[in-house]
Amino acid sequence: MNLLIIGGDSRISKRLVKVFPDALLTSRRKELSANYLFLELSDVNNFAIPDDIDCCVIAGGPIFYSNSASDYDLSFYIHHYSIPRLL
Repeated sequence: MNLLIIGGDSRISKRLVKVFPDALLTSRRKELSANYLFLELSDVNNFAIPDDIDCCVIAGGPIFYSNSASDYDLSFYIHHYSIPRLL
């Protein structure tokens, strides 16, 4: 099974990678290793899930939990528009 983990920098993805070491991950970091793809959840229009992916886990979110209330508009946009576009 070819797995994509969206939110490769999240705490839960670190545990998933132990179970699925060959998984492909996403990150918004600028410098990425070979098994990472760049994905900024606030702009998913140019992102395409690779054709060979069989399963996808969304393990990340837009911002830190503490910022959810202070940046409600961004959080709302990502959860209601960006993430559904990935599906």
